[in-house]
Amino acid sequence: MRRRRRRIRRVPVCANLVQNPRFEAGFDQWNFSGSLGLATGLPFAGNQAIRMHSSSSSIWKDVALAGVSGRPLLLSFNLFASLEAADLIVEVIWLDRHLRAIGVGRHMYIGADTLTGEFNAKITFFEITDRPPANAAFARLQFSKLEGDENSFIEIDQIILAPVRSINLVQNYGFESGLTEWNASDFVADYDLPLVGGGHARGEGDGLLSQEVYIGNQPLGSSYLLSFALSLTETAAVETTVRVQWLDRDSNIISQGLQFLVPEESLLGRSACLTYLAVTSPAPGGAVWARISFETQGAGVFDYRVDQVLFSRILTPNLVQNPSFENDLNDWEFDSTTTTNTLSAYEGNWVASMPASGAFLEQQIPLNRAAGRCYLLSFALKVARLAEFGEAVLLAKVLWLDRTGREIGPGLALVARGDHSVANASTWLVYAAITDPAPAGAAAAKVLFTMRSSENANLALDHVVFAQL
Repeated sequence: MRRRRRRIRRVPVCANLVQNPRFEAGFDQWNFSGSLGLATGLPFAGNQAIRMHSSSSSIWKDVALAGVSGRPLLLSFNLFASLEAADLIVEVIWLDRHLRAIGVGRHMYIGADTLTGEFNAKITFFEITDRPPANAAFARLQFSKLEGDENSFIEIDQIILAPVRSINLVQNYGFESGLTEWNASDFVADYDLPLVGGGHARGEGDGLLSQEVYIGNQPLGSSYLLSFALSLTETAAVETTVRVQWLDRDSNIISQGLQFLVPEESLLGRSACLTYLAVTSPAPGGAVWARISFETQGAGVFDYRVDQVLFSRILTPNLVQNPSFENDLNDWEFDSTTTTNTLSAYEGNWVASMPASGAFLEQQIPLNRAAGRCYLLSFALKVARLAEFGEAVLLAKVLWLDRTGREIGPGLALVARGDHSVANASTWLVYAAITDPAPAGAAAAKVLFTMRSSENANLALDHVVFAQL
């Protein structure tokens, strides 16, 4: 009797393609030219970051695309700069198997004035490449800095390059062509202090900015990753409601896929852009368009900016229950963690608060057919000082569990750091990381946050995302 061969399910490559993404091994796996060093004072993540000194310099690495199957790549990194910085260009370049350049997947110009400001804000950038050409064997990720003033620097940390399911579906997403493709009421095109490139949309009062994005060629029931950047240059309180609405072929509203509230004091005291990442619910049957809208409400005239809007298909909605703590700490296990109602939340009206004595917060998330699959973890944290200066460390982990709830291996470990001083306002830091592939037998993931005790700071946590790209 002929034995039937068992079919093996092949899972495409899903993990972060960048080796040594937090520079914990120094410059290992990276190439560089010019004057660079390791920054160890207060890195964004882990214990080290790369510092590009005042002279012109570059750092790059080539990552293999084997198993990526022609998918676009999600790019993310965090930048921190001195008050007097310099222009930075970030590129993803497609290479053939002989390491010859055959195309550009993404080119990001980040002006010096984007990175400088009164409060030295650390900015997490998000971008999505085009699809690699059929003969692309490698992707070169390259950071190139212009010469700056004496003692100036730029620090790079927490780099992600991971496959996603679609290109960015938003047209003119960086407002390089003004408001082309956008519908705007009380928003204008502006070319001063954009996050990336040369333009952004600027609101001067209560306004509405929207675009209908075509999703009729995407699989039914898909979820989407939404990212955007906001900034406020005036000391005004502005509330922003960001929505994704599912529309039928005739642009009639079917249902809502996302409502994201940026409360009125969230951007106050921050001189630089703050980036956001969220995930929609699955699009319903009959959805052909997704309407992305930004609605602002504030007192008087204000200078409000929207930039870098990304919308890309992913495999799951946000798997975290009660991700922004709007329903107290329901669905979470915790010790010494509470919730706080605040107008300066990252999203919504509530945050999870961890005291200086330390605390933990965790949620077990059931997974379906998880073996070999990777997940995106994202969250926002903010430190509040209890003395002249405050510093806190948050340990973020993903642990794989079997069907009995026993731990069977780690999926991710990230050390997140924040500080707050008298001179600087406390602002949100945005973290994103990709897990390793889940092992065989993984039936759930435990997302765990542990704050070590701090002598002089409390910590706020908000908007936890755990989703499969």
